[in-house]
Amino acid sequence: MLVSNNQLNLLYLHTLKNKNMNIDVSKLVKVSTYARQKSFSTQWVRQLALLGKVKMIDIDGVKFIKVD
Repeated sequence: MLVSNNQLNLLYLHTLKNKNMNIDVSKLVKVSTYARQKSFSTQWVRQLALLGKVKMIDIDGVKFIKVD
């Protein structure tokens, strides 16, 4: 699933446990993109997320990293 620039300008409505949550997708990058930017493997980025070093968000089965 590719994310277009137009989609990055939208706010997604995500339902989690019957609570609505607005997510600013302009601060999200796919795990593979984040890994490429940092010269890491995607597996290492997932490990960083498990260790709490980066925040990973799942939207419809696609994993994103929240960047500041």
